[in-house]
Amino acid sequence: MVYYFKRSAEASAASPRLGLSVSKKIGGAVVRNRVKRLLREAFTAYRERLVEDYDVVFIARPQLTELIERQEHGEKGLVAAAVLELLERAKLLTGTPAGSDG
Repeated sequence: MVYYFKRSAEASAASPRLGLSVSKKIGGAVVRNRVKRLLREAFTAYRERLVEDYDVVFIARPQLTELIERQEHGEKGLVAAAVLELLERAKLLTGTPAGSDG
């Protein structure tokens, strides 16, 4: 789940900021830290394409742990793809993807 908030004109942040909420329902400390790390990595990958005057908060849901388990068993980029889909649906992305020719 993603929430996004427009920053006030007085806010000094130059780029979008990230907030994370990972409940104990997701798992123990090791699992929660892994979830946060993967979400931060995915957010960082798309940071250059994000609309600059918004801050983003991701709230991890139990379905995310299924993606992480599949990713640990060899499937690549599932968490990043889920984050990309959320950001696209929220219309928080601008420009073209990094490394694309179009």
